[in-house]
Amino acid sequence: MGIIYFVILLGSIVLVHEFGHFVFAKLFNVYTPEFSIGMGPQIFQFQKGETKYTLRLLPMGGYVAMAGEDGVDEDIELDPSRTIKGIHPFKQLIIMMAGIFMNVLFAYVIFFGIFAYNGQVYLPPEPVFDQVLEGSIAEEMGVQPGDEIIKLVFSDGSVVEPETYYDFVNHYTFYQDEEVTFTLLRGNEVFEVTMAPRYLESEGRNLFGIVAPSSTPVDLSLMDCFYYAGVELQSSASSIFMTLSKLVRGRGLDMMSGPVGIYEVTQTQVSYGLTSYLALIGMISVNVGIFNALPLPILDGGRSLITLCEWGFKKKLNPKIEHAIMMVAWGMILALFIFVTYNDLIRVFS
Repeated sequence: MGIIYFVILLGSIVLVHEFGHFVFAKLFNVYTPEFSIGMGPQIFQFQKGETKYTLRLLPMGGYVAMAGEDGVDEDIELDPSRTIKGIHPFKQLIIMMAGIFMNVLFAYVIFFGIFAYNGQVYLPPEPVFDQVLEGSIAEEMGVQPGDEIIKLVFSDGSVVEPETYYDFVNHYTFYQDEEVTFTLLRGNEVFEVTMAPRYLESEGRNLFGIVAPSSTPVDLSLMDCFYYAGVELQSSASSIFMTLSKLVRGRGLDMMSGPVGIYEVTQTQVSYGLTSYLALIGMISVNVGIFNALPLPILDGGRSLITLCEWGFKKKLNPKIEHAIMMVAWGMILALFIFVTYNDLIRVFS
């Protein structure tokens, strides 16, 4: 069942993404000889009209083959207006970005459904210390319950002004066991405290010794669900952009995860129930959408950037140069896949 849940998770996200490309390619009359879900050996297919629909063994991706792309039915004579390169650049951009849009929309629908089903949302707690554990570094430094975090300065100079307690937690994930300077508000007094987590015997691990307030439950009407689904979508996207900014600076590389890690997380979320599993699908769908928007030539964002440049300069990129760029991008994606898989295996067997 774990494998089935994993395949459904990846398969649904890939299906939604590729369906976005496919719908608009059909809308603009681009010849699409194949719509594939999955990669590798073909396990099922059927033909409808001019398109062959295939299901392949590995649920790690998919594609919509469109005339005008490298290696797609180059021996078939077609009117240029039926190729991806032959339609107006604005239509090309719509086709390329449609997959990203569909992933984001898919996540929004999932978040809306979860809130509508639960009828309740738990608002994140304010950046205030609810408790200070006895014997902790926080107690030693004079931190008290009720102190509010105004600003955080991390060891690499990064500055964060948290709006919720989770902002502190999410950022500190990238600075495990390192020193943090807290700017705190107590009544009308603003002061600074610099501290690093210390081993706390009562908890058996390194901690600051500060405890977050409880989340506040709020009942929702159906109309509220539209709003909070958007809030959840924005929160997920912000978290991804924050993570990307940390990765660029070399933070959190060891936490990057691939298919093996996703499989493990899927098992955990399934054990918590259907809504947790669906929330994971929504979160990963946002991840996939944003990842595909990155300006790497093999991804939708990079292909869109090339199209914009060609449109702006009114000159097509040399096919040989484009092919070379694509090969380099494929190499980068493959290297990333190997790296995250290595990370996953180290975590599994450590």
